[in-house]
Amino acid sequence: KLSDPDRQRDINLLLGKALAKANDIFVTYRLSEKQLTPKLFKTEFANPSLRNDFLTFMEKEIAAHKGYVTADTIATYKTTLNHLKAWKPYINFLEITPDWPEQWDRWMKGTQKMTQNNRAKQHKNAKKFIRIAIKRGVRIANPYEDFKCTFKQGDIVFLDDAEVDLLYRLYKKEVFPRHLQEDLRKFLFTCYTGPRYSEVNEFH
Repeated sequence: KLSDPDRQRDINLLLGKALAKANDIFVTYRLSEKQLTPKLFKTEFANPSLRNDFLTFMEKEIAAHKGYVTADTIATYKTTLNHLKAWKPYINFLEITPDWPEQWDRWMKGTQKMTQNNRAKQHKNAKKFIRIAIKRGVRIANPYEDFKCTFKQGDIVFLDDAEVDLLYRLYKKEVFPRHLQEDLRKFLFTCYTGPRYSEVNEFH
């Protein structure tokens, strides 16, 4: 059982930590010239990782994007987040330095054996949320200013009319399992009407 002096010392330590946390929030908002409301202060105080952990920040922002972007886009954001978590379970904003994208790229290429286009997609998504964080007042330099990972143009194979007609006849015969039959239906729809396959997936 703690004596009164010990208890008093522990209380003072807790109060000191709480005061330091509150002061850090005030300084961050003052330097970023953002208005700090009581509601924002309560959120920041209860969730300090939102200002420190990029992964937590990204997860919250993805949730906020629901309803504003397509379900497929949300899925690609979550895929990028999962790749980042597999690389490092915690990423402090201070770790996001100019060489950060190159380190992550080496891991994706070496450990995950990702293609250039897949890596480019992950970098594109990560860069988006880093820009959002900077806009929100996180004081880091954009690490993608000098790092480029571009998409590589692949070979496009076009089907002729006879091949499309053959697929249509196979579709009418229903020779495939249900999930492949559904995929073929969507593919044929894009062939005859023109939208992208990703747009057709949004149809219900």
